[in-house]
Parts: sequence; structure tokens; C-alpha cells
Amino acid sequence: MGLTLADGRQLTCDALIDARGGRPDWFVPLLNASARAALGSACGGCNARALEATIGVDLSVEKLCPKLYVPMLAGLRQGPGFANLSCLGELSDRVLAGL
Repeated sequence: MGLTLADGRQLTCDALIDARGGRPDWFVPLLNASARAALGSACGGCNARALEATIGVDLSVEKLCPKLYVPMLAGLRQGPGFANLSCLGELSDRVLAGL
């Protein structure tokens, strides 16, 4: 997965985990065109609502390879504590179990 940072640097990632809070789909504009296309194909769109509907038990986007972990989008689909990190231990257990 490729990311372009605000300062123009390019990053290549095998895994990306966002647990910062704020706007849940903040990262979508950072993805390159092929990563956005893959994400849109896996979710049926690149917006927060479409992403939330596809979050699996391991808190990653289902049907997306490589995995993209987005606990802040888990919402009530996986449990109310994931979006605000109030259950950080369970969050890390699920992410690590998915690896």
C-alpha cells in the first residue's frame, strides 16, 4: 500500500493501523490511486459509512489485501469501545490475532 504524506514523501506499507481518532476516514486522500481503487472495490466506496460496513473481527477492512486496520471505523459493528480506544487491550488482541 502506498501513502503520500503532506510533505510529499512517499511511504510503502505492509500494514497501517490508525488509532488517532478524529475524522475516521482521514487517511483516504493519502492513498495513491490504486490503493483507493482497491479500497473502494472492497467496500463499495471510500467513505466512512461504506468502510464501517466492511470492518471484520480483526478490525481490518474485509476483502482487502494487504490488510488495512481501521479500529476507529469499527463503530458498533464490532463494539463501542474500539472507535475511542477505551478497550485498547482487546483492540491489540484482535489486530494481532489477524496477523
